[in-house]
Amino acid sequence: MLSRRWFDPFEEMRSIIDEMDRMMEEFWSTGIEPRRPARRGLARRFVPPVEVTEDENNVYVRAAVPGVPKDKLEITVEEDRVYLKGELQEQKKEEKEGVFYSEMRYGTFERAIALPTTVKAEEAKAEYHNGVVELTLPKKAPESKGVKIRLE
Repeated sequence: MLSRRWFDPFEEMRSIIDEMDRMMEEFWSTGIEPRRPARRGLARRFVPPVEVTEDENNVYVRAAVPGVPKDKLEITVEEDRVYLKGELQEQKKEEKEGVFYSEMRYGTFERAIALPTTVKAEEAKAEYHNGVVELTLPKKAPESKGVKIRLE
């Protein structure tokens, strides 16, 4: 059953921007160093891939954050969105020779994930196993469709 929410004219725009960010990140993360210097920073940025699914009672969010320690992750749940922040730190070595090729991404990241329906943020549960964050978000009950009133 679909829940009814107030129309937010910027919701679609945020969704489009999130999708464009994801597509640009995929495009620039081929492992080949971009020729345009302005894009070098974008190509090196780490953005965790996510999966959002749902069943009758819950919305599930999975995010792959391999190499990110648990203490470097921050998760914020709102009723229609999840924010994932973290930091993937480069492992420094004293005796480092020149790197021939690297597809590793390092640094801080932040990702906003739109949810398909509203959830009970205060009842959210999170687990972290083998570099994967798994969130279980209980759905909010659909709001009433209104109240019939009698004409006088």
